[in-house]
Amino acid sequence: MSIHTFELSKSFGKGENGYLKYQEFLDRAQTDCQKEGYKIFYDRSNNPGYKCHRLLKFMGLGIQVHLIANHNDYYIKFIVNLQKVLVADGLVKIINESNAQEAIEMVNWQLSSWLGDEFEIDRLRLSKVDICSNIDVGSAELVSAYIRQIYRAGATKSYKVYGKKEYGKRFDKVAGFTARSRSGVAELSLYDKERQLEKIGHPSDEAHGILRAEYRILNVNKIKRKHEITLTNSDTLLWFINNSGDLLYEILSKFIVDGASYKLSEVNRLICEQVNRKKMRNRMCRFSELVAQKHGMFSARRAMEQEDPKLDSRAYHKMIDKFENIGVNPVPLPAKKDICDLPSLFEWL
Repeated sequence: MSIHTFELSKSFGKGENGYLKYQEFLDRAQTDCQKEGYKIFYDRSNNPGYKCHRLLKFMGLGIQVHLIANHNDYYIKFIVNLQKVLVADGLVKIINESNAQEAIEMVNWQLSSWLGDEFEIDRLRLSKVDICSNIDVGSAELVSAYIRQIYRAGATKSYKVYGKKEYGKRFDKVAGFTARSRSGVAELSLYDKERQLEKIGHPSDEAHGILRAEYRILNVNKIKRKHEITLTNSDTLLWFINNSGDLLYEILSKFIVDGASYKLSEVNRLICEQVNRKKMRNRMCRFSELVAQKHGMFSARRAMEQEDPKLDSRAYHKMIDKFENIGVNPVPLPAKKDICDLPSLFEWL
């Protein structure tokens, strides 16, 4: 687990003053392009107020440069893949703690050498961090099983699962999916890394059986305030790398219970064997039945609240804690699938 990519940005300002600085930078980049022989691509958009120039200054070096005019807002954005900064092949592997400092220093040198000290990492805005884990579950069948199980859990109303129309054909509910927080501060993507690479024309045996989990933090300042982080951008990136496991566990816990998955009959059997209190036992069995019927924990909770007025928030979370205590996921495996049991995803983490 570590950082996959992060995003740095610098605003030129808004209005006429911002436009003049933006145009000055574009002219400078075009001159530099002619001298050094890299390309500049102009991305067309259906939005008439949006323009983006992609500067291939660091082609193959792990740094993407986007010069953007968005209506009256003008800024530059750097998207950095730390693994590719050190090694050209960054399609599967992610940076580790031992060489992260070296990669960050290399990015800093590249940007400041090209643009000057005002473009050092610590003088830009750290706007986005993508935490990533390659979870090796051993087979494509198990990758799909875990994706399907988390997709079916429907555990939180604070995240919306995107459909194909909203984020393209890269994911589906078997190959993977993306969920975005309704507040717009974070996204979680879970997908089959092998299938994803095949779709973009870069097949890799190294990706076989890899469930890729990506937690995209779209509001870095919110996380920094929550954890009382007052570090420079460089040290903040190292903090994210060192704490990536805890952060990923925290977000995944919003989607799925830390317990093994079974068919409904086996879930009920385990509950009856391991839960002594009759009221709690009946409540847990009924909840799992409703999850299967309503296709998700959130919908099942709402239905159960109608049946049982005493199921308030405290009682609900106490029930979920009990599921975790006995190591059982309340989301039953599909009746028509061959897989009869599935270890907790957190065991692989």
